[in-house]
Amino acid sequence: MSLSNSIRESRAGAAAGVAPVFRGPEALLDALRPITKQIAERAEEIETARTFPADLYRQIDATGFFRMALHPKYGGAGYRLQDAVAIIEEIGRADGSTAWSMMLGSEVHIAWTRFPDEFLQEVYSGLTPPMSRAALTPRGKMTKVDGGYLLDGQWPLASGSYPTQWFLVNSLVTDAEGRPVANADGIIEPKIAAVPTSEIEILDTWHSMGLRSTESHDIRLNNYFVSESRTAYASITRPEAGPLGRIALNAALGTFHLGVVLGIARGMLDELADSAKLRKPIYTPTRFLAESPLFQKRYAAMEIRLAAARAFVLSEAEGLWDRANRGEAITTPMNVRHRSMVAYVHQECLAIANEVFSDAGTASLYAGSSMQRRFRDMRSACQHIIAGTDVFQPYGAILLDQEIESHIRV
Repeated sequence: MSLSNSIRESRAGAAAGVAPVFRGPEALLDALRPITKQIAERAEEIETARTFPADLYRQIDATGFFRMALHPKYGGAGYRLQDAVAIIEEIGRADGSTAWSMMLGSEVHIAWTRFPDEFLQEVYSGLTPPMSRAALTPRGKMTKVDGGYLLDGQWPLASGSYPTQWFLVNSLVTDAEGRPVANADGIIEPKIAAVPTSEIEILDTWHSMGLRSTESHDIRLNNYFVSESRTAYASITRPEAGPLGRIALNAALGTFHLGVVLGIARGMLDELADSAKLRKPIYTPTRFLAESPLFQKRYAAMEIRLAAARAFVLSEAEGLWDRANRGEAITTPMNVRHRSMVAYVHQECLAIANEVFSDAGTASLYAGSSMQRRFRDMRSACQHIIAGTDVFQPYGAILLDQEIESHIRV
């Protein structure tokens, strides 16, 4: 079967309610490229609407994108971690806000792999796996009661501009008196609970600087009971869920995020190169910016830095994936190194974006500037906790053969 026929078969199957046929990462990229062209053309419309258009969502869903990282036993394609980065990056080149939502719609399946298998089989029993959103900032209350927990309160940043059947929320567990309840190992940590979308109140709170179409609203629950079987600690690993089930959740999710920021940086550099061939700086009106030796040097340096950051990501992701795929243990030092890489590349992409924005001139200051939109999306994406460099401290302790301080969660 030809590549174009396989893509048509995948789309036709999805439209008919049949799970898409997966032909590999390159086929998925080929299926996405005409859609990302539409996304780029409609990026301003998408930002203004503060939501992702339903027609574009249906096109992306028909490619099988949202199931690329899901293990085949649950109806997914089981692509490698490094493949997912490159695929998300392609969307990020077109529009960072769209890439953020689509990334979350694909990576949330990794969080689901932490739940008990009996519940997973129930949730993923249909022909097409469900769509979910996650509010993983540990807020709200989760009170231990007989048979489960009562969920009450408000959770921020429940991102994802697409139809959903479930929400995942994250909270510290307490008893009826408000005292923290530890896990089986005696450690106090947040716990994730799965809640049907029909039980969730969505609050229109996401009026933001960037990533405006991601619908990263607050959500609210009012003393909702969730059974023990519908909860899971994020810290556990489940090898039976495939390689991504063996990788620490924060390391896996952070790698997906890198596809977004690498894509935004790539899009900003492409836009800068195009504009430099058409713009004559006010102080050198006789030649285009692209003809300036000083600009050529700056631009080359940014390209090299982005290429180095991307190579770092793909190399680390490949190493982590290969180890997990062989069934080998991923140690704490390996996980901390990987998370440090995630933080570093976020900060490097942000630094590149700052320099690109500076070189873009005053035109980027005006409302409606695509360069400004990309920059705001980058700045917003790098506010995520997973981009923070605090993880460098425990990694430094490991490198220097020192103990990691007991209060630091790794």
